[in-house]
Amino acid sequence: MTWDLRRVKRGGLWLSAARSARSHSRYAHPCQFAGLVSKTAAMLRRLIISFYVLLFVGVAVGSAGFLWQTRAEYLRMREVEAQSRARLALAEERLREQRRTLERMRNDPAFVEMVIRRRLGYAKPDEFIFRFEQ
Repeated sequence: MTWDLRRVKRGGLWLSAARSARSHSRYAHPCQFAGLVSKTAAMLRRLIISFYVLLFVGVAVGSAGFLWQTRAEYLRMREVEAQSRARLALAEERLREQRRTLERMRNDPAFVEMVIRRRLGYAKPDEFIFRFEQ
């Protein structure tokens, strides 16, 4: 089979290689070296394709595993965050209560007297304190 490497215009399209009269062979491309494709080249091509497919599958599986672990860690972090927010809300409520108590201690003498009597057990000079065991 011979090839004419001149550019031929057919139907408005430029063809890069025009086949000669003997080009009716079953092999239509000059890169196939007179129609013979080596079996080792075909096997090598299959091996390379298989390698790339396996590489792609391996990367996909590895990425999926990494994303699975990352999602699990994200969910654990959300649980920790929810627990921390609950503890924070309790601490803020306790702080507000302590601030109210402190403000009453500063401004309300009757409250101060009540706290001193209850917590410290103080009494006025002519009062008696009775304690009962429970």
